Amino acid sequence: MNQLETYTKNGQKITQMLRMLKAKGKTVIVATHDPELMKLADRTACLEDGRLSSQNE
Repeated sequence: MNQLETYTKNGQKITQMLRMLKAKGKTVIVATHDPELMKLADRTACLEDGRLSSQNE
């Protein structure tokens, strides 16, 4: 298994875990650069140069 396959497999596990926690009504705080992962969030806050640049609820 190469690094990309490992990364993809781990990413899928993380996504499944986050979906499970969301379904149970749990609060999870995630820091990511992955826009696809951000789509799972009910609320997001984006930082640029250490400052809040946008947020949604």
